[in-house]
Amino acid sequence: MQWLDFLFPPTCPSCGSEVWHDGEWCKTCFEELYDVRCITDLEGQNLTCVYVIGHYDKGLKSILRDIKFRGQKERAVGVAPFLYSFMLALAKYKLTPDYVMPIPVSETKRKLRGYNQVDILFKHWIQQVALHNQTSWQWIDGLEKTDSTHAMFSLGRTERHENMKHAFTPLSSILAKNILKDKVILLVDDIFTTGATLEAAAQVLVKDYKVKEVVGLALAGGH
Repeated sequence: MQWLDFLFPPTCPSCGSEVWHDGEWCKTCFEELYDVRCITDLEGQNLTCVYVIGHYDKGLKSILRDIKFRGQKERAVGVAPFLYSFMLALAKYKLTPDYVMPIPVSETKRKLRGYNQVDILFKHWIQQVALHNQTSWQWIDGLEKTDSTHAMFSLGRTERHENMKHAFTPLSSILAKNILKDKVILLVDDIFTTGATLEAAAQVLVKDYKVKEVVGLALAGGH
């Protein structure tokens, strides 16, 4: 601990009990929320599966909401244990994408927030993984999101999928390079609900970029 930690000791993001380092979780809360699932029951034919790392609940839910809606980027330190634990298990999941692509936010939301929360959550971690995988796990921005979609929180499953149709377009600069053809892409997003967002983005990758396979990865999702 640093000397300030004695005055303001770090606490578990979920239960508030004291821990050694900022962003660290107590064992009980972490084990309650860390639960990797591979979801294959998806609408559409463009995603092989979606890996969901944790449960969207309690402290993890609080962190993601604070980053997304309250501008508290510094809270991203709290997701590190989830990403690190998932990284240690990569061999188990046989996940070796050529490129990793974030789900983008619209230009309006980027200007409002000042960032894309998916970049804040995943980019540094992916770059660390890529250091040990020189020919894979390369971070790339390849999609744009329109401003024409509605907020998703009040929509049902069918409405979410309808809302996300035509929400994404390929970046012309990446499309012109033709570097994604026949590649395996890992699409990353903060929260998985119905899969509507990831499926809509995957459709663009398959149709426009002619990729070989698309796998999804979300930090959190429902039980």
